[in-house]
Amino acid sequence: MDNSENLETKNEIKANNLLINDPLEVLLILLEIGIERGLNLSEMSAKTQINKHQLYRYTRDFNSQETSHPNITTLSKVAEALGYEIRLVKKN
Repeated sequence: MDNSENLETKNEIKANNLLINDPLEVLLILLEIGIERGLNLSEMSAKTQINKHQLYRYTRDFNSQETSHPNITTLSKVAEALGYEIRLVKKN
């Protein structure tokens, strides 16, 4: 049995139990995971049913002063397409 398929990438490990302080940073981590899995932004757009230009805008504007931030629906769609889910957890 090949164990290489079970190894998580650095971004997948980072995404596990991630606290969302910055939704744009989380989206970029998820998009990087998709790219590591061999998907391009067009394929991610098709899987998530989010406009391809919207995904490009998030990646392009990351260092811009007028950065747009994804909403919870966008994060949920991208996370679900990659096998993740967004959960609410009560603070201690």
